[in-house]
This record gives sequence, structure tokens and C-alpha cells, in this order.
Amino acid sequence: MLKRKRFVSDSPTQFQPFQTTDSRKSAPSDSTLVTTRQLLQRKQTLSRLRWGIEPPKDPSSEGWEALEHKRWLRMSTQDLYNELRKSASRGVWTKTHSIIEILTRDRHELPNLQLFAAKILVNVDDHMGSAVEVAEILRELRSENLQPDAGLCHDILRVLAIHPDFLLQTEVLDYMRQKWFTLSAVGEHDVIVGLLADHQYELALDRLERLWNEEVVVEDWLLNMVAYVLLENEEVETAFHFMKASTDKNVDSISPAAWYQLLSVASGNYHYDATVYTWRLRVISGCLNPPSGICINVLNTAARNGDTQLATDVLRVLGDRGTKFGHEHYEALVDTYARYGDIDTALKVLCLMDSENVRPEPGSTRSIFQALKSKKEETDKAIECLRGLQSSGGKVPTTAMNVALEAMVQQERYEEAFRHYQAVHEICAQGPNTDTFNILLRACRNEKSQAMFLASEMRAFKITANELTYDRIILACLRSEKQDHEDAMRYYIEMRSQGWKLRRGTHFMLLQRCVEAVDTRAPAILQDMLHLPDNSYLMSRRWLERNWAGPPIDDLLEAPKSIKQSFQSPRQSGEVSVRGAQPRGLENEQVPGAAFNAGDEVFAQKRVQSSG
Repeated sequence: MLKRKRFVSDSPTQFQPFQTTDSRKSAPSDSTLVTTRQLLQRKQTLSRLRWGIEPPKDPSSEGWEALEHKRWLRMSTQDLYNELRKSASRGVWTKTHSIIEILTRDRHELPNLQLFAAKILVNVDDHMGSAVEVAEILRELRSENLQPDAGLCHDILRVLAIHPDFLLQTEVLDYMRQKWFTLSAVGEHDVIVGLLADHQYELALDRLERLWNEEVVVEDWLLNMVAYVLLENEEVETAFHFMKASTDKNVDSISPAAWYQLLSVASGNYHYDATVYTWRLRVISGCLNPPSGICINVLNTAARNGDTQLATDVLRVLGDRGTKFGHEHYEALVDTYARYGDIDTALKVLCLMDSENVRPEPGSTRSIFQALKSKKEETDKAIECLRGLQSSGGKVPTTAMNVALEAMVQQERYEEAFRHYQAVHEICAQGPNTDTFNILLRACRNEKSQAMFLASEMRAFKITANELTYDRIILACLRSEKQDHEDAMRYYIEMRSQGWKLRRGTHFMLLQRCVEAVDTRAPAILQDMLHLPDNSYLMSRRWLERNWAGPPIDDLLEAPKSIKQSFQSPRQSGEVSVRGAQPRGLENEQVPGAAFNAGDEVFAQKRVQSSG
């Protein structure tokens, strides 16, 4: 009697070669088999399979199983084999093994290929079946001195499409080549599905290409499955070329849903070629109406590659559906024109952005800065463009002027930058802002007098300073010819009273100047460096211990109360002033705040001369 054995193993058992012998029964034709596509659809909706194939039992009657069993007993042996084949191809586990039991026990059928094929094929059930079970059945088949035929090998490949096992699949294919068995088109589809399930994408694509070369008809469902699997694993480049090749052979081979998935994944990964191809093929033709999220990704892809046509197409689609444009839309358009090299249009978009009450920020102009920072002529043209926009009645935001000044500072054209600063009030109705002065302060690294002039300008225009403003003013004081660390300390005290911190390089330079002047506030400055990353505090402390010539550092760190209090005097946030607490020993010296006011007349004359 043929017995069913179930084995559980951690790894699939390899396919074993079979001894050659005559098969006792031949398998029926493949006409009764369901396709692999149907099996995969059943795998996704398994919850309804049982009741779709096996009606629910009626507890008030004899029971469905008893009635079915009686019906099978009345059937002929050949009809039972046909029924066995159908139930096995559908993965109906209980029914298949019940019929096998009837055939072997009641009809006294000897073990044959039909029975073994049914036991193998029923493993297409995604819950009950497994590749381990198939390998065990093959060992049992060999023990009966039976040899698999072409039909049984195809059944194995069908099961391995659901339960992938690359080694077992390879050995089955090798066995078929040794026996000169022809692999049918259905078998080729099963092999490709199994390779995809086992993440063997290159092998699957190689087999597909071979089928194309041999002019074998490849089902559309398989092509779409390949596309979905590749896109699910973000193999955008491979999926794009595969879908394009499939379309070249058959325009309708790829479903609209697959094209939608390609556009979504390609734009999300900023893959330019796939995004542009899909957009023009599906969206421009009206076959696809992507959601706003994908449109934003496509817009960003266009911005990265400077494709102005694609960017304007995306904005047209968004505009037609009534989308209110915000920073992400305008900034992407600015980036697109900047990368394309059309700086004038990029600046016009900035002006349009401001006129629509979407205030441009410094981050909105980074692409323009990258395009101008090494091109002096383009920078001059940008300023002339802004002048032209202002003279034509346009509203020029200060951010647009700031990026041109920033490019000049990057090009080390400091005098020209200060000269164009005088025109900010003329070109921009809003006048200069904090970012304007921070940009110009960067040009004052070694010119303390210019930094003081800018500080007085900020006081005059009542412009609020920020953390970077203080940092660059302190840096200008430290890098001046006199290396005046006392003025730097005044600004530092005022900055610390507002809870702001210096950048690492500026902080260490201030510490250096204090050590050179044997300023007892150096250990307190060192303590403020505790927030710095990368062991900067420990390195700075070792340096201080090696170079300090004053009193013991530990004593200064334990009781610097008067010094700590000087770092905590309250100030109005953002006001560039040092009125109030002063470091000890400097009570009779002129404070920078007073120097700003006293120097207004001198710098006003300098301003008139520079503007002239």
C-alpha cells in the first residue's frame, strides 16, 4: 500500500537521482491542470479556497465527507484517477489523499506515477505544501523503483513555483536535460516564477530573454509579475529596461497598474530616465493621472536634472486640479532653472513666489548660489536682472539680493559686495535683513572696522541679530590686526547671556587669545566647550594645560563665581549691544556699543564715498 509520510526539516532535502525503470502508469495530459497564475491568485485569497472547493459540512445530515466518499466508491477507477488529478492540481489536500486511499486500499492499485504525481502536485497548497514534502515523496518514489517522467517533473516545477527551492529546481532541470525531456512553455513560466520567488532575478530575466529570442509566447501576467517583483525590491533600472523591452514587443503587455508603480518607485528614487519615459508615455497621453505625492517626486526629479519641460508639465497638472502652490513647488522650480543654467528665470520664480505670499527662505536659493559661486559674470548679470525686475515694477525679495551678495563674498569680491549692499534699499522694498548682514560679516573676517560698521547699521535699522551674527563679529575681532580679544569677550558675554553658543573653531580661537593674554576667564570659556562634539573639550583642555601660564587651572574652575555671573547678565534677545556687565578690569574702557554710535558719522562718510 502507498503510504503518505510527512517530514519537517529546517532545510530542503536535495533532489536525488532516480534509478531507471519502466513506469507502471502514465500521467494524464496537462489539459486538466490549472495554470500557475491561477495558483498564485489562489495563494492570495486562501481564506475562501476551502469553501470555494469544498462546501461546508452539514452537521444535521450524514456529512459532506461521507456523501463524497460514497460517490467516489461508485466511480470507476479511471474516473477516480481523473478526479484525483483535478483535486491535486487545486491543492485540495484532504480530498486528494482520501482518493489515494480508496485507490490503494479498495481498488488495490499498486504505487504508480499517477499516485506519486498527485501526492507531489497537491503541495501547491501554500499552507500545507512544502518543498521538503516533495523531496520526501521523491525518495519514496525511488524506493519503489519508479522513475519520474516529463509530466511528474513539470508537476515538481509547479510546486517549486509556490514553494521555491533553487537547488531542487536546478536538479530537476538537470535531470530533464539528461533524459531529453522537453520543457513546455507552461513549465518555463513555472521555472521563472520560482526563480523570482527565490530572488534569483538575473536568472529569471535570462530565461525570459531566451524565450523572447526563441519566439515563445510569454503570458502578460508573467511580465507584469516580473515588473512588480523588481519594483518591489527597488530594482528601478532593471525594471525600467525590462518594461520598455516588453512594450517594444507588445504595446499592451504591461498593465496600467504596473506603469503607475514604475512612476511611483522611479520618482521616489529620483531615477530620471524611468520617470521621464513613464511620464511622457502615460501621463502626457492622458492614460494616467498620478496623485499629488507622486507629482512632487517627479517635480523634484526634474529639479535634480534641470528638466524645465518636465517641471512645467508637473505644475500644469497640479494647477489643473487646483493645487495651492507652496515652498516645495516653487523651490523645486527654482532648482530646475538654476541647474538648467537659466538664472534669470530662477530669480523671476523667486519674485513670483514672494508675490504669492510664499516667503522665500535662504534654503530656497541654494541651487542659485551653487550656480553663481564660481561665475563672476553670471553674478553681475543676476544683480542687473534684479535691477531690471525692480525698474519694471516687480517686487524683489531680499532673499534674491542676498544670494547675489553671497556669491560675491564667495568669490572674494568684498568691496563690490559692500558697494551693492548700498543698493539693497533701492532694489528690495523690504530692505536688508539679518541674513544680509551675516553674509557681509563673512567678508569681515580680518576687518574689525567693517564689522563694527555693519553692527552699527543693524542698530540703526533695528534688525535683530542671531547666533551667527555674534559668532562672525567675534571672529572679526579676534582676527583683526590688534587681535582685540577684549571686544570679542564683550560680545561673547552678551551672546552667552541669551543662551547662544559659538561654533567650534571660533570658540577655540577665543580660548587661544585668552591663554595668550593670560586671561583668567579662559577656564570658564573652556567649561562652555563641554557641548562641543568629537572630544573637542578634552582636546582643548589638554592644550590649555600645556600652554596655560596663569594660576592653577583647577582653582579657577572651582571658584569663578564672579566670572560666571558676568556670563549670565540678562539681555534683550538679538540686540547687538554690550551695555551692562563688563569684564573686570575694563570698566574705564569704551564699550563697542558706544563705539558703534560714536562711529556712525565716520562710517556714514565712508558709506557716501563707497556709494559714489
